[in-house]
Amino acid sequence: RGQRDAAAMSGPAPDPDPSIQRKLTSRWPGRREQVGQLLGLLGAPHDHALPIFVHGPPVTGKSSIVRDVFTALGRPFAYVSLVDAHGPRLLLDAIVEELRPWLRDSEKSARCDRLADLVSTLRRGIRPDSPAIYLVIDEATRLLDWKGEQQLLPALMKLSELTGRNVGTVLVATPGWDAFRSAAGVRTPMPVFFDAYNDAQLRAILTRELPPGADPALYRNFITSILPMYTATCKSLHELRALLAPLWRRYAKPWEVAKEAIENARARRREEKENARARTNEKERGDGDD
Repeated sequence: RGQRDAAAMSGPAPDPDPSIQRKLTSRWPGRREQVGQLLGLLGAPHDHALPIFVHGPPVTGKSSIVRDVFTALGRPFAYVSLVDAHGPRLLLDAIVEELRPWLRDSEKSARCDRLADLVSTLRRGIRPDSPAIYLVIDEATRLLDWKGEQQLLPALMKLSELTGRNVGTVLVATPGWDAFRSAAGVRTPMPVFFDAYNDAQLRAILTRELPPGADPALYRNFITSILPMYTATCKSLHELRALLAPLWRRYAKPWEVAKEAIENARARRREEKENARARTNEKERGDGDD
């Protein structure tokens, strides 16, 4: 209820800039719905920052798209992956480091040993009239493994209340919200689900990833003919890329050999024409001397 009330107080979110949405959806095939959801939840720069939960299978574009949406909008945000910040103090310091461009000078070098330090730093460092600032925490499931930090997750989801500033949190994870319900007092965030790519989306993404020097039409034919052999059992972009790379080199080898032969033949013909022209010019000069 609190989230709905906050959203109502901020008024209806304006339609995102169509040009931004078009650019984002063109960069991320198959993710029009998720891009639209994120743009709608973020709303205008000074709208109330709601907690957001982005989840779905691995390698579905979650982290990259979230960051790209913030960057495209020009919104302030901090991105921290718990793969790197693998403990509470590392996480808190990383948040301050990422937010440094938007903090008052007095707080830019603040160190945070406890959650209370982060709350104080954000309260003192962020101006009351600042646009919404978001903390994007990737691999958020790891928060559940930190013993003795049961209050960290609930606090991150209500930083706006604790700091008195317009600060929101975006959690990015693989499992759904049920995995986080055991943390007492955690506010339910606004969900954005990234489903696994279907065959058409995988084909569109991989076709765009043209290897250096590859002929676009040949590579498109390669993806169209080879990809269906693997997508029945594999939907992971990482694995498909690893599988397709050596196959592409074998597939393209005859074409590359033929292309090189054609280029060599053209080069020989050019050289023969130039030699013939040189001989003709030399003969004409000789005839002129006579």
